[in-house]
Amino acid sequence: MTAYLEQMFSKRLDAMQSMVERLPGVAPPIQKSDTDSYADTPFTDEITLIEMPRKFSFPSIKMYDGTGDLDDHIAQYRHRMLPVALPKEWREATLCKGFG
Repeated sequence: MTAYLEQMFSKRLDAMQSMVERLPGVAPPIQKSDTDSYADTPFTDEITLIEMPRKFSFPSIKMYDGTGDLDDHIAQYRHRMLPVALPKEWREATLCKGFG
């Protein structure tokens, strides 16, 4: 009986997901990376493959809570990262990794 209910709910959930995906204006679901991949990350290889310095620590900044101005939050983050001494080729990757 339990297996039957699980199968029934699974089919209904799949059907509802399919209907939601067809709604106009709905973004497609985010695809998970292959479970056998070396990293489950949203970053490109150019960012992922940059190794962070061992003693590097990100400046403290409150996590964005969704209520304030996102552009202001990003500007504050970039401003706090400016004085951090990093090689030029690591800067963008470090900004992304610290913010993500």
